[in-house]
Amino acid sequence: MDLFARSPKFWFLVAICALLPIQIWFVSHDPWFRQPPKPVGDGPDYENIAFHIARGSGWSMDWRNPQWQAPYRAASITQPSDAVAIPAGTVSDNAERSSHAWPIADYAVQLNRTDGRVATTGRPPLLPLVIAFVYQFFERGPNAFAVVRLCLASALALASSLAVALVVRLVTQLTELSWPVVLAALVTMALAALDRTARTYASDFLTEPLAMLLTQLWLWLVCELLLVKPQTAFSGRPTFAQWRREQTLTILSGMVLALLIYTRSVMVLWLPGAWIITVLAARLRYRESGEPGSYDQIETPTWVEDCSRATLMIAVCLLCCLPWWTRNCVVLGTFMPLGTQGPITLVGGYNDETWLRGGEWNVLPESMLRQKVEIDAPPGDIIAREVMVARAASQQVGQWIRANWSRLPRLAFVRLKNEWQPFSGRHLVWKLSALIGLCWLCILHRSAAVILGGIIVVNSITVMMLYSVGGRFLVPTYGILYALAGIGVAGTLAWRKLTPAD
Repeated sequence: MDLFARSPKFWFLVAICALLPIQIWFVSHDPWFRQPPKPVGDGPDYENIAFHIARGSGWSMDWRNPQWQAPYRAASITQPSDAVAIPAGTVSDNAERSSHAWPIADYAVQLNRTDGRVATTGRPPLLPLVIAFVYQFFERGPNAFAVVRLCLASALALASSLAVALVVRLVTQLTELSWPVVLAALVTMALAALDRTARTYASDFLTEPLAMLLTQLWLWLVCELLLVKPQTAFSGRPTFAQWRREQTLTILSGMVLALLIYTRSVMVLWLPGAWIITVLAARLRYRESGEPGSYDQIETPTWVEDCSRATLMIAVCLLCCLPWWTRNCVVLGTFMPLGTQGPITLVGGYNDETWLRGGEWNVLPESMLRQKVEIDAPPGDIIAREVMVARAASQQVGQWIRANWSRLPRLAFVRLKNEWQPFSGRHLVWKLSALIGLCWLCILHRSAAVILGGIIVVNSITVMMLYSVGGRFLVPTYGILYALAGIGVAGTLAWRKLTPAD
């Protein structure tokens, strides 16, 4: 029995068997389950692209297509009596929001657009590709919309199950007892099952569930690469089988990072942090694995070798992203590998209105910029117009930063605070438990602390650099927070029995 209690594979199976039905049940009981994407947010954009991919039109959008519009015109959602009215075209991602807190289905913003079919670079390709894949087996309509949401719910369950398996792996290295391992796994699983916030993104046709799954998968691969005790590495050079295993894991890690960028383009900002995390975690692991006083005598990989491994991972990621980035540059006719959405969206994070709103992103500056630029844009040339808007956005953001450079530190701080809110109730307990778990890892397993805590730090820095959107940037790291909270609870109750990882 102890063997199963300390087995990551066993707990992964337990978690997936428990969490998959839970996530599916909750998402399937959402009133939007069989409806098109909600009229608020990016869901209709992703679905529009998927519609054209499924028809063989490539990554393009066409808001005027009557076949695309049909299910939106037929959508019928009644507003619950306790719903909170949210104007169409705005974003509200408060961590406490309910899937019921939306207005009556009003797709006027989408259905009244005049743009015809055009190749798009404004959205990353992975989620539209997943939706288009569903459309190959289910006719686009209520059933297909339901299947897409079930796929996203399954992604949440898989991500959380990987978090449970990772917790078991780490706590097993810190104690010989089984009950702290079981406790950490159960706490992690319970947090995943009770978290309503993550499930709303599955109902919303958004990228966060996929990003959360890929983040956890990357963490697992990196831990498999760096946290396995390097026994033979200390008695001599690695064997060919060990070298091949290391290269395989490194390449797979790079591919998963590329998929993260294909899911959310902003993840490209994680790459420098991922390189640093991989190098530092490897160096710390060698020190943790060596006998006291013997580090200088044993044969361990050099800094150059560790840097080379991390560089290979990033190189594989960039190579996998190159086709999409090349395609964007060709479509736009200029060097914009990440497309036009990034600089345009950044306008909503650097403006006077955002400063007055405490750092929260808002759509008004982008709308005003579009109205201003579209006057001079070539009529009918949508791509040229988007390039002009993107360039004007970059110029406007640069001007605002230069004129308000003294505000930037405070703006970064309030963004960070907004993204981590709320600091009350069960969220406060969860986040404090995660902080305690990170402290235990810093004391007993520093290489694991660098990997898990490092991603949290990298993600927080990204928010401080860009903008906050009511906690949305935090969702891909929820699996890490579940895991750290599980470690925090188990470590606190079993602190006398914990020993440093060896």
